[in-house]
Amino acid sequence: MDISIFNYIKEKIKKFEHNSLEYTEYGDIKDYEIICDNDKLLAIYGLMERFNMYQVHWAANEAEFLIDFIKQLNKEVFISFVPNQWMDVFKNNNFIEFALLRDYWMNNLDSIPSFDKYIKLAFDECEEASKLTLSCKEQSREFFGETTQWFEEWISNDTSTDSDYKDNCVLIHKENNCIAGIVCVATYEHDSPKGTVVWIRELAVNPKFQGKGIGRKLLIQALNYGKEHGAVRSFLMADDCNANAINLYKNLGYIPSKEIGQLDMVYNINSEVK
Repeated sequence: MDISIFNYIKEKIKKFEHNSLEYTEYGDIKDYEIICDNDKLLAIYGLMERFNMYQVHWAANEAEFLIDFIKQLNKEVFISFVPNQWMDVFKNNNFIEFALLRDYWMNNLDSIPSFDKYIKLAFDECEEASKLTLSCKEQSREFFGETTQWFEEWISNDTSTDSDYKDNCVLIHKENNCIAGIVCVATYEHDSPKGTVVWIRELAVNPKFQGKGIGRKLLIQALNYGKEHGAVRSFLMADDCNANAINLYKNLGYIPSKEIGQLDMVYNINSEVK
């Protein structure tokens, strides 16, 4: 799709009570296509390469319209941002939980230890960073690693044409002159009365070096980087199953939300075949 269609989608979702497209950027769905567009459902369909699975991005007021439409596709389909109140009806219709992500907020960065020296990922190191994330594949249910191109776009601040994110950066930790850990960071909410947010997009440490405190060091560096760029609070998301990461986040002062931040599910077509 071209950018005009993307802009149309962004306007159309405002007419619906629920959608999975609120935070979607053009680059995420530029190769997708609209396969349903009416007053009851907007559906955008495409291959989500990182999961090697077909995905439906959607906007709807009622669960039944979305469920019936996906069943008609007659294939395994990934959907994100299923409203919490729809969870049971989706499970009763052969959708299974893929991941349950929760918001974590740190509303004051004053207590973060200072860190005045860090290393930024260079453009010619993007392939090495990609390989590192791939070595951590599936350590969390929605972590499948990133491509070299993704890292190149991220550090070039070229992830979206209309993104509110700024100061995109990847900070790295090296061991024996090799990248042992990375943290992807950006800032947003620059005009918010609550103050700018530093977003921890992704944190990964090579399995060979895990357990040495590298993740903690990188996270502290990222928070300091955010403070240098005007951030006064921080946000990240974590899968409820990722106990090690959650312990780190809580230890540094992040507070989990009581509500589910993002419920992602997969339509299990095999359960329909008896």
